[in-house]
Amino acid sequence: MKRKDFFKKGLGAAVATTFLPQPWLLGETLSDSNPVDVNPSLNPNLTTDESASVDEFTAYKQLENPLSSDWALVRKEFDINPNLTFLNNGTMGITPAPVLKALNSAFSHAAHEAAYPHADGSLEKSIAQLTGVDESEIAITKNVSEGVNLACWAMNLKAGDEVLITKHEHVGGCAPWLFRAKTEGIRLKVVELGSNANTTLANFMAAATPATKAMAIPHIPCTIGQVLPVKELCSWAKSKGIITAVDGAHPLGMLAFNIKEIGCDYYSGCLHKWVLGPLGTGWFYASKEILAGSSIRHVAAYSIDKFDMSTTPPSMGELANKTGRYSYGTFSGPLHSGAKTALKFYQHLGPGAVETRVKYLSSLVYYQLLCLNQSNTSKSMASANPKIKSATKKLPTINPITPSLNDWLRFVFGNQSWIPTSALSVSGITANSGIATTLSNQAIQQWANTHQKSSVLDILTPYESQSRGAQIGFRISPNKQPSLSQKFCDFARSKGMILRYVGENNIDCVRVSTHYYNHEEEIKTFISYLRDFFQQEQLG
Repeated sequence: MKRKDFFKKGLGAAVATTFLPQPWLLGETLSDSNPVDVNPSLNPNLTTDESASVDEFTAYKQLENPLSSDWALVRKEFDINPNLTFLNNGTMGITPAPVLKALNSAFSHAAHEAAYPHADGSLEKSIAQLTGVDESEIAITKNVSEGVNLACWAMNLKAGDEVLITKHEHVGGCAPWLFRAKTEGIRLKVVELGSNANTTLANFMAAATPATKAMAIPHIPCTIGQVLPVKELCSWAKSKGIITAVDGAHPLGMLAFNIKEIGCDYYSGCLHKWVLGPLGTGWFYASKEILAGSSIRHVAAYSIDKFDMSTTPPSMGELANKTGRYSYGTFSGPLHSGAKTALKFYQHLGPGAVETRVKYLSSLVYYQLLCLNQSNTSKSMASANPKIKSATKKLPTINPITPSLNDWLRFVFGNQSWIPTSALSVSGITANSGIATTLSNQAIQQWANTHQKSSVLDILTPYESQSRGAQIGFRISPNKQPSLSQKFCDFARSKGMILRYVGENNIDCVRVSTHYYNHEEEIKTFISYLRDFFQQEQLG
């Protein structure tokens, strides 16, 4: 299907057309193939007919199949340097062509028409609809750090009050709390994340004391991408009278979620990461119930309903009866226009479809890392025992009990119709004359538990589906210094691959972030670089 026909007819026109996972995912060798051509709609060589306008989004149907080849057509909306492999969406999303077009148009309109921006509430409404709250509970910010500050200073805490927090905070997520602890004497209690949702919840419950007054946690930490059980945590906290503030830098645009179901008091979100909006756009939620008792330190236009400097003494009316009181003064209208276009793009692709796609891609990364650990473990055993070494010369690289990719995807997603039913092999190994061996979930779980950690690679992100989104964190040879995790990120960057090294708080790991515009070939390249690095460093 031609790209222009795809956008005219909608994404669903070719949903039935799917492709099987690439051979490299199954451990087979594959000659180098060309990645998807990048031909964005803002390319000046394209005709107007070939550009997808925002209005055409309404014709989209959701791509329910994460394996559909039509995702390659969506990628054409992203003007990514073909010499780069970008696997760091957790830091910054790549802005799609329609958003760039909206930005350029809005800046030109402001300059040409002398158009001063006025808040009309449409951006707040779009965010509210996606997150299940009332638009009066949303304020627009520059970033998550601003929202975290608003939540932190909104709470009326005193010296000795405890705040539960984690080691996995972004500096913007912990700096205001650290400052209040330093200057006001509140106490921060750091809680360890567990290897699964239940353990994480238990850790927080065990950490609370009668002095605990607040809990400030990331929905998905920027470090290892673990999805916290925020609904259960906030429900427990509410039962104890603990105020809850959630750092939501990552979920919107990655996962479908509902803030009212989560039940938190404050939530700080981002529009320039997974929503793929312009840099410098974010949002803040404060529930109607918590707003009346929330402090506010800065007010200006939009914060109050009226003022009069001609009276004696000068007078003002009341604070705006909405969370928007925290969003004040002149703002960038073009950035808001770009953000609204990004949200519209996301809505018409479908939050559910995007979530499945990004979790599918991260599942491929996780699967390959587990296979690498299994292979390295086998090599380590062989090198330690001459008899095993001799025997393994006759065996394939990957042990025959390795789950097939089919098994792994069913383990992660359940029995979904988009998972191929045809027999898939791992390193060319098949069972019963080409009929793939089907392992039970219990066997796959045992395999994942066994190979989540080795002397070479420690996968820090839990594999359970509810605790994992679109980011995987892992540490390379944790006992070696200096950090090989950082060295690998530098190694990959020298080859044009952008990852995130997480060095803060001694976490020392590599973070891989995959969005829907990434494709299997890029994951293949990532694994290839990792293997090359292991060989260079004589690991495994």
